[in-house]
Amino acid sequence: MARGPIATGGKTYYKTGDTLEILPENTYYRVAYKDKKSGEDFVLFPRAQVNEEMGGLLASPSIKKYWGHDIYSHISSVLDPRKEKPWTEPKEHTLSVGDTIFLNDYFAVFRAIEPAHETAGLNLKKGDIALQADMIVSGEKRQYHCHPVFVVRDRMVGRLPDEVEDLGVRLSLNAIDPVKGKFTFGVSTAQKDYIILKAAEKPFINLLWSGTLLMALGFGLGLRQRKGKQAADAPLAAPPATQAA
Repeated sequence: MARGPIATGGKTYYKTGDTLEILPENTYYRVAYKDKKSGEDFVLFPRAQVNEEMGGLLASPSIKKYWGHDIYSHISSVLDPRKEKPWTEPKEHTLSVGDTIFLNDYFAVFRAIEPAHETAGLNLKKGDIALQADMIVSGEKRQYHCHPVFVVRDRMVGRLPDEVEDLGVRLSLNAIDPVKGKFTFGVSTAQKDYIILKAAEKPFINLLWSGTLLMALGFGLGLRQRKGKQAADAPLAAPPATQAA
């Protein structure tokens, strides 16, 4: 179930609360490349699947094609996605709106607190109170939105943490003090996701494929010529004999 809109290229494919089907056994990794010589930027999506029955890791390369060479990206090792990350014990921070906290090598800004009317998976009922924090976590190359949720239902408190998987950070909204305007957050960390990637340049790979096609074409022409020759050398059938009256 989508917790937020899923969009790419200016088109929204799923809205908040929509149910979508995924294939968890297949993971595509987005790897950005920059060519130092030409300055070209491009992105490849190599695939990996952890499958013990098939020998462990199954990987499919992603290819960037040029006229004179191809670049193959191949994943050789990943973290097992079936295993739960070992998160650290939550460390609490009491913040006001606008405060900044440091999370390992990163920092986060508490921008606002807002109603969580459209948060998927809560099944809010009449009388329930759901609030979510708007946190901006700054990584090495981009910023991430994090929205931990605080729910009150039938005088019971529930918490729905939010994770930034790229940074190995989990935030939860543990307590709210409406009188002082203070909010207590729990911060847990884990090892960041990583992959071991092999990239190989295949020069003149197109010539190899061209040679393969020429060999297949030559084999087909030779087979056709051989069949034609066999048909030409075959003896003609004798006409049927006639009986004398």
